[in-house]
Amino acid sequence: MRPETRLVVAIADRTPASARLMERVNQAMGPYLDRAQIMFPGFETGDDQGLDLPTLGDTLASVPSKGAVLLLGFSEDRDGNPIADEELAALIRERAASPIYLVGDAVFGTGAVGGWMITARKMGVDTASVVLNILDGENANEMLPRATRPVQRFDGTALARFGLKAPAEAEVVNPPAGKVEERPILPVTGLVWAVGLAGAAALAVFLRRRYKA
Repeated sequence: MRPETRLVVAIADRTPASARLMERVNQAMGPYLDRAQIMFPGFETGDDQGLDLPTLGDTLASVPSKGAVLLLGFSEDRDGNPIADEELAALIRERAASPIYLVGDAVFGTGAVGGWMITARKMGVDTASVVLNILDGENANEMLPRATRPVQRFDGTALARFGLKAPAEAEVVNPPAGKVEERPILPVTGLVWAVGLAGAAALAVFLRRRYKA
C-alpha cells in the first residue's frame, strides 16, 4: 500500500500470543530489512521491560507519519495490568501520528486503517458452521480443526487521512463523509530513507530515556 515506508513499529504486550506474533513478524520482515527497519518498543536491547499505557501513547505519537505501526496485541501492560479495548481505542484516536495496521478488529473504527485481520464476525460464522454440522449428525470427535482465515478490511476515513488506498479486493467501511485532512506525503527519495532511519533512532532514544527516568 505504501512501498516507501522505511520504519515499522510493532506494538505487543508480554503475553505468549504476542510473542508468537512477534516471531512471525520478524520472519516476514526478513526479506525487506535492506530497505526498512522493524522495531519492537519494550522488547529491544536496553529497552526490554515492556510498555505501559502512557509510554504506548508517547510511542504512537512519535512514529513518523511515513512510518507504520503494526498492533499485534496489547491486552495488558508491562506490569500485567489488564488494558480494556476502550482504553486502547482512545489512545489510538488521540495519539496516532502514522497508519496503524491491525490483526484483529477489537479496536477497528477508532482511526486505525485496518489490514489483514480475523474479525469477530468471521469467527462467529465459522463457529456457527461447526455447530450446524454437529447438529446435522457429524461426529465432533472426528472433526478436524479449521482455522478462521483473515480478511482484508479497512477504514476508508483512516485511509484517506494518510493518503492511502485499499487493495481492490479488500472490504472498505466507513468511507469519508467529506474532505479528510491528509498527512503530508513526501516524494520517495533518499531523503525519505534518511528521515525514516532518523525517526527510528529518535524513537529508540526516547523510549530508553523514558525507562531510565
